[in-house]
Amino acid sequence: MSDEKQPELTPAEQQKQDEGRVKTQLVVTDATELGKKFLNLFAPGGVSTGGRTSFEGHDLNAIIDLVENSNPADLENAGEALWKARDAIRSAAKELGDHIDGVDWQGESGEGLP
Repeated sequence: MSDEKQPELTPAEQQKQDEGRVKTQLVVTDATELGKKFLNLFAPGGVSTGGRTSFEGHDLNAIIDLVENSNPADLENAGEALWKARDAIRSAAKELGDHIDGVDWQGESGEGLP
C-alpha cells in the first residue's frame, strides 16, 4: 500500500469507482457460484455449502484421504474449466456493461435508474 494520500473524488468519480468495484464483486460471485455448480457434478448430493467451507471439526485423516484419492488430471481439468468460465463471465459482464446504457428503460425500471 502507498503512503501517499489518495485525492478526494467527486461524487461522480466515486460512483464510477464504486460501480467498478461492484462489477468486479459480481463477477467473482458469479464465478464462485458457477464453480459450485461445476463441482456438484462430481459429488453425489452436492457440495455447495452456501458460503465458505470450514474444515473445523473434520478429521485430518479424512481430509488427507480426500486429497490423496483425487486424480490430479481431473483436478487440473476442473481448474482449467473454472478459469475459462471466469474469463467467459468477465467477457459477458463487460459486454453487458458496454450495452446497458443503450437500453431504453421504461416503467418502474426506467424511473429507478439514473
